[in-house]
Amino acid sequence: MIKKLRYKIQELPVEKVSRFTYLAQQVTPSAAQVALWLSAIYRIIRLLCLILSANITSLMWCFFFVECAFIYECCGEQFFTLTSAKGELAPHLPQLRLVGQNDLPLVEIFVPCCGESLDIILDTVRAACAIDYPTARFCVTVLDDGTSAALHKAIADLCKIWPNLSYHSRGVKPNAKVFAKAGNLNYGLFEIKRPFPPEFIAIMDADCMPTPDFLRATLPHMLTRSKLAIVGSAQYYYNLPDGDPLDQALDYYSAIKIPQLNRLGKSFASGSGCVIRYSTLLKTGGFPTFGSVEDVTLSSLLTQSGDQILVLTEMVQLGLIPGSFEGHVLQTSRHKVGVSEQILNWSPSTSNTIPPRYRPALGWIGLSLTWKIVARFITNIFIPLALASGQQLVPATLLRLQMVLAVSYISSFWLYEWLRAAHTGFRVSTFHHLREWFLATRHMYALLHFYLFSFQSSSKWPARSVVTGSTQNPWNVPPASQSQAKRFYKDFFAPTVLINMIYFMGTFVTIAYSIWSCYSENSGNDKLFTRVAWPPMLLLCYLILTSSFTPLRCSIWPLRYPNRKLALGPHPNHAQAVFPKEDVRLAVMKRQRPPLGEFYHLVLVPVVLAALMYFALVV
Repeated sequence: MIKKLRYKIQELPVEKVSRFTYLAQQVTPSAAQVALWLSAIYRIIRLLCLILSANITSLMWCFFFVECAFIYECCGEQFFTLTSAKGELAPHLPQLRLVGQNDLPLVEIFVPCCGESLDIILDTVRAACAIDYPTARFCVTVLDDGTSAALHKAIADLCKIWPNLSYHSRGVKPNAKVFAKAGNLNYGLFEIKRPFPPEFIAIMDADCMPTPDFLRATLPHMLTRSKLAIVGSAQYYYNLPDGDPLDQALDYYSAIKIPQLNRLGKSFASGSGCVIRYSTLLKTGGFPTFGSVEDVTLSSLLTQSGDQILVLTEMVQLGLIPGSFEGHVLQTSRHKVGVSEQILNWSPSTSNTIPPRYRPALGWIGLSLTWKIVARFITNIFIPLALASGQQLVPATLLRLQMVLAVSYISSFWLYEWLRAAHTGFRVSTFHHLREWFLATRHMYALLHFYLFSFQSSSKWPARSVVTGSTQNPWNVPPASQSQAKRFYKDFFAPTVLINMIYFMGTFVTIAYSIWSCYSENSGNDKLFTRVAWPPMLLLCYLILTSSFTPLRCSIWPLRYPNRKLALGPHPNHAQAVFPKEDVRLAVMKRQRPPLGEFYHLVLVPVVLAALMYFALVV
């Protein structure tokens, strides 16, 4: 037992990792350092060759800038790996449990909702009420922005079982700016009268159920770290389709980013499954109402002011993902717009309540994401056009040296990516940070739509809600009867699928054309290596082909999402509540991706790179 103040805290045994995983964790920072150095040397030599070449073209410069944009994104990952390795805190937080029943901290759990399915909201509310914590020391407050009479009545009935439950709503204000979720939470903070202020505020989204030990797992970290402002938790989902081809589980964030950010004490707590000091919220004036991503904004404000934020990687909440491809596309688009919107912090505005000293960092967060989307969008279009042009893309000056450096840095990128996947136990795959590449065009459209026509006031989506789980959204209310042929037709001709079909076919055909044209001209290997066989070009083509095939595969072989109700069983603490079954929870935690890729295709990577190096040095 660890005694801290008047609370008793128990530390659970650490789950051991395999020796191979441990070795990968130790080697990954060194691999990142090597990749950074090799890519820097490569870019310098490439730039010099472009400057010194007598036969330079504008297409060569454009290809160089596309290369640099890709390298910039990958090097950002490698640099952050090195930075986080020097952090003062442990990457994986100890699993602590608050024990005892007497004199525990007062906690209020907010459950904000706005039009989600009644069954889903009530399952979350019951699970929150059934938490293993003294009833007198916590309460559950439902904040309903949907002003649902059915929900109000259902909560009133549940209050007979759980007297620490209450329902509140701001009411319908069609002419007022209500600031979405942030305004709803601020209403709960400042407008609801309570006899005693809580020490901590916990937030659970309407479709995320807390585990029975949610408070006992999160509170110990707050009680033992005075500088800690928020304890968040990784989001786990119990309705994932087999294989999770769209990466809706957010494994990259939970397996890689959270441990890295934890080492620096600067994690970004999501808006669900987190515990926040009540005093912290009073200090910041509540939740930021600038933009639609109040969790990102609040996390940035707190870390800039010197507070710490940590996120647990253990399972303390289980939620729902959109149960369709369309829902996933719209959810990610909404989030990307919300983060990109932080750029507007740089513009003077009387409505912006963010303190001026914090605005530059928030603006950079928005700009960084926007740049990635723009760069991916341009790359998708440029690569097929460059190959179709039949022109030389790399100057012949010092070609062998350029080739050796290109193979070396691409090899270091692959090695780093594979080691990084290995140190997560292969919960992620190689280049997993590019998992949403196939959505670049849709995200680009969403950004243009927002900045040019105002995303939320668009007349094109009048009946849709910005709340992903809202029943106003058509993907949450599937038709009662629809033939398989009609569903296939609808999915296959969806805009995102059609766009990626064009990218896939365009890239595939232009690769074949480029190879054919090189050999039909009898121009030798040099022409081939300065076009399609240039190592960075091969990698970019691989990424475009594999990424753009994802939505095609999901339309040909539709995703099958588990039935939500079949995944739920009796709650361990209360007969009136439900909770995901044990086998479902174990399946979520034990998921793993193929170490050598699907169909073992990654075995070809060292073979191709070795062949390229051989041609560069010998032939």
